[in-house]
Amino acid sequence: MTMRSIAKGLVVAFVALAATACGSSDSDSGKCSAPVITGAPFFSSGTGSVHGSGQLPANIPNGQQLELVVQTSNVSVGVIPDNLFDETLTCGSGSSFKFTITHLDAGTYNLGYDIYAPSSQSTDPTFTGSSTNTFTVADGQSIEFNPTF
Repeated sequence: MTMRSIAKGLVVAFVALAATACGSSDSDSGKCSAPVITGAPFFSSGTGSVHGSGQLPANIPNGQQLELVVQTSNVSVGVIPDNLFDETLTCGSGSSFKFTITHLDAGTYNLGYDIYAPSSQSTDPTFTGSSTNTFTVADGQSIEFNPTF
């Protein structure tokens, strides 16, 4: 079993604890708002950060668990939310989201996503994707990045 498999399993387990309703929803009205994800890559200790907003493809259904992933040519690492109990579910077809990712090591990255059914115990995502554009961050730098999927 690889370190990536172990880390991914732990990320999925932690994220599954947080999935209970449509992100920041008002359950009486059925309305929801775009998720805001703030966190750091699993096992990362760098000083760079990135923030921005993105929009998932239209085929992603409403109410699915959203996990962001930072990717290099060698490895993909899930972003652990600062508050594991924040709701990070998609909100509508082509759901938009905002994010801040801290503790990045200097380097060039793609932003990816994994989508999980919120009630599933599976560690296999139902949808995955990766930005077609990249960002480069230096130590101590904070940059804006708006991914294109």
